[in-house]
Amino acid sequence: MQLRLNRLWKKIRRLPSVILSDHQLTAGVIGIIFLLLVILLANVLMTFDPYDYTTESLAAPGEAGHILGTNKLGQDVYSMLIAGVSTSLKVAIISSLISGCVGVLLGGSAGFFGGKVDAVISEVINVFMMIPTFFLILMIVALFGNSITNVMIVIGLTSWASNAKLMRAQALVPLSKVPLSWERPGGRFCSSILFPTEFSLWWPIRPWACPVRS
Repeated sequence: MQLRLNRLWKKIRRLPSVILSDHQLTAGVIGIIFLLLVILLANVLMTFDPYDYTTESLAAPGEAGHILGTNKLGQDVYSMLIAGVSTSLKVAIISSLISGCVGVLLGGSAGFFGGKVDAVISEVINVFMMIPTFFLILMIVALFGNSITNVMIVIGLTSWASNAKLMRAQALVPLSKVPLSWERPGGRFCSSILFPTEFSLWWPIRPWACPVRS
């Protein structure tokens, strides 16, 4: 346990250098920090109540103190954008978590177990990748309502296919490089084949069969 904690601490210490070494990752982290600051300072940044209806409909940007003008209902567009950041970020995070969890479980299982399991899951992945996601989201929202919760679930459950394909490929890499034999429960467990070491620190999956060196 202590060894795992030491490894985790070393990875956390290397995290800033890893982030700075990748320009895209750096830009993404800066963007998230910026959005979090906007959420924290929303009450200070908003110049009007975003839900307040006024008589100044379709005001031009800069007119009557409205930085980006108003919409047909007289609501301040700038304040509405600031207020919507928290909702947008929440939808993005929750739907990404759902998509990531489903993709990792199905894609990892397909690559790890192979055979019929891989064939069935791969076909399901192909079906989801062929379906036009945008129209599927519209159809489900129309049937079950357009609440934020429904939107998060629908986006997460319709965008997992690419994650699953990537995870399946990652699970196949160690299996293709090492001579393997199969060992039943009671032998050595190899959750690190199905999940990277970073995941197995927190989520020690115990598969029914485990590849070991011949």
